[in-house]
Amino acid sequence: MIGEWTRRWASERGIPSWYFPETESTNKVAKDFPEPSGIGEAYLFVTDHQTGGYGRNHSTWIDPEEGDGLLCSWAFQVSSSPQPVFSPMVGLALFKAAMATWPSRPWALKAPNDLFLQDKKVAGILIENVQHAEVHRLVIGIGLNVLSHPGEVVEAGHIGEVDEEKWFEFLDALWNELRNAVNRCGEKEMSDRACTDLLGALNRWTLLKEPYQAVKPQGDLISPSGCRSWHSI
Repeated sequence: MIGEWTRRWASERGIPSWYFPETESTNKVAKDFPEPSGIGEAYLFVTDHQTGGYGRNHSTWIDPEEGDGLLCSWAFQVSSSPQPVFSPMVGLALFKAAMATWPSRPWALKAPNDLFLQDKKVAGILIENVQHAEVHRLVIGIGLNVLSHPGEVVEAGHIGEVDEEKWFEFLDALWNELRNAVNRCGEKEMSDRACTDLLGALNRWTLLKEPYQAVKPQGDLISPSGCRSWHSI
């Protein structure tokens, strides 16, 4: 259901998309996609089930029930290599889209880029970059448990019942937030507003051992224990 809705949303918005009932990994499909494209173009790859879904450091992504989750990869063609702060900006984009769509829910962001509902993980993000000559293909993989979650994963949760209208609202918000992040992928620092928003999103996580005191423009996280870079977590 979620995959079909997402395909229909992309079609209505004029976004080139490919839908597969099953595939090994949408990120792999997006990286291997041979179609030549110009700067500024974007593609969406969606499936109902991944046989080889993976996350950071080759961790395994376990799908919810078939059709119950958003399993997708967005591929953006850009001219500059993404800077390190692009990763937290993408996590913030997903958080802001969820907050805009379901503002009363206890959303939180866990570094580096897990979306939580209170103490339950509902989404993960995997960002990969493939360079072809002067063009960079930024692949943003998102796995989001929508209607159910894998029961064998203790920390997992899901959004709950969602109708098509609300789902389109979420995808509109996500699309706008991701484009904003991609347009700034070559910047070496986050804005003051982004740092403030990211700090708030991170401190909403109920399992955080100690609150963050600040987020630096370069993505460093400041807590009473010291300073850590986003990519060291």
